[in-house]
Amino acid sequence: MKNYVKEYKGYKVPEGAEEYQERKGDWFRGFYKESDDALFFYNCEDDNPKWRLIGCVSSDEKPSHVIQLPEAPQEWIPEIGEECEVMTGPFEWSKCIADYIGSEFIVYTANSGEGSSIKKFFRPLKTQQEKEREAFELKAFEISEVGMSFHDLIGELFDNGARFTAPKAADNDQK
Repeated sequence: MKNYVKEYKGYKVPEGAEEYQERKGDWFRGFYKESDDALFFYNCEDDNPKWRLIGCVSSDEKPSHVIQLPEAPQEWIPEIGEECEVMTGPFEWSKCIADYIGSEFIVYTANSGEGSSIKKFFRPLKTQQEKEREAFELKAFEISEVGMSFHDLIGELFDNGARFTAPKAADNDQK
């Protein structure tokens, strides 16, 4: 089962919803879900919104303007042994190391000792871009030599895989 967004077009997405439709003609604004060959509709404009059976999956009960809900962004989870940060209070983050990753909780070690918290309270210390920059800098320091000219260093970096995107001809004309 896909992990869909929790809110869409200003409405809280009801549990199990897979598709959405805007108000169009006689069709109400709401969500659709399928379960055991049955088709259900959740009318957002109803005073008491709830799932209602409207037909079988193979029927033509769904209008053509129904769209699939977007998937929710995947949350970041540290790997075992990875240094990261855990939320320890409102707007307070502490460095820690992930020791165990369960289905709901992560056990970690921090300066204050060992603890556990739910997965959504963890974040990486560095973004992927920061990690790549750090790796690039380490490689540059590794291949540089005392007294090496800047030109030679750039050549060595290129020979070791450093690449940048060349500007397009149209970009050059605009400068």
